[in-house]
Amino acid sequence: EETANLLDRFDPGLIILGKSMILHPEPVAAIRKMLDTKSTRPVIMYDMAHVLGLIGPHFQNPFAEGADIITGSTHKTFYGSQRGVIGAAYEEGAPEFELWKAIERRAFP
Repeated sequence: EETANLLDRFDPGLIILGKSMILHPEPVAAIRKMLDTKSTRPVIMYDMAHVLGLIGPHFQNPFAEGADIITGSTHKTFYGSQRGVIGAAYEEGAPEFELWKAIERRAFP
């Protein structure tokens, strides 16, 4: 209820979910459902840096739940050098795909 009030009050362009202390899955689907009633469509970004090894059907599947962009860092999950990952659920030709192309140009030079 409070999240819905904040969404109405501020009308954000970007919503970032994710934290270091995970007790429960993030409410991606619930927030997507709230946003589907709005005239604007904010981007939902799920930072899965601390739960990268848990992502999938048994913990949380952010893209299936409505996230647009995911980010993460491999060194918190896998032993080795520090690396990052970023992905998007935008289809080529969709208006939002231009956002992914802009991210891709800047993140993968």
